[in-house]
Amino acid sequence: MTKSDAKAQMLRAAMTLFRKRGFEGVGLAELLEVSGAPRGSLYFHFPGGKTQLVQEAIRSVSAMISERVRERARKHKTAESYINNAMSTWAHDLEDSAYQNGCLVAVAALESASDAPEIAEVAREAFSAWEHEIAIAAMSWGMTESDAAIFASAMIGAIEGAIVLSRARKSPKPFEDANRAMQALARELLGRNASHAA
Repeated sequence: MTKSDAKAQMLRAAMTLFRKRGFEGVGLAELLEVSGAPRGSLYFHFPGGKTQLVQEAIRSVSAMISERVRERARKHKTAESYINNAMSTWAHDLEDSAYQNGCLVAVAALESASDAPEIAEVAREAFSAWEHEIAIAAMSWGMTESDAAIFASAMIGAIEGAIVLSRARKSPKPFEDANRAMQALARELLGRNASHAA
C-alpha cells in the first residue's frame, strides 16, 4: 500500500464510520482496522490526530456533495424535478444503508459545537457551500437572489431533518413529506417573483 493509498483509505473508512456512529463512537484502532492502513500511518498523514482526520473527512464529503448538487442542477432544470431527485436520492441512500447512514457534516455540527470549534467551523463552511450551490440552481428557475437563499437554507434543513426522522422511524416517509413541503415552498417563491414581474 502506498502512502497516498493509506491516506485515501483512512479517509474513506472515516467517512463511512462517522456517518453511522458519529465521531465519539469511533476509535482510532477501529479506523485503522477498517481502512487496512498500517499502524503509525495515522499521525504521519494526519499530524493533528483525529481532529484533523475529521476535518479532512468533512471537506471531502463537502466537495463530493457540492459536485452532486451541481450535477443535479445540470440534469434537472425545474424546481419540481430537482427537489424530487434530491429527496429520492437521500431516501434511497438511507434505505440502502438499512437506515444507518447519517450526514457526516450534521454530525460534526452537533458533536463539535461547544468543545471543538475548529471542527464546527469546517461544518459551517460545508453547509454554506451547499447553500450556495442550491441557491444558484434556484435562481436558474427564476427565484430572486433573496428567495433563492431562503429556499437553499430550507432545503438543507428539510433534508437534514428528514435524515434524522427517517433513521429513527426506519422509513422513507419523512423524505416524502419533506418533498411535498419543499415543492410548496418553491411554488410560493416562484409565484411571488412572477406576480412581481407582472
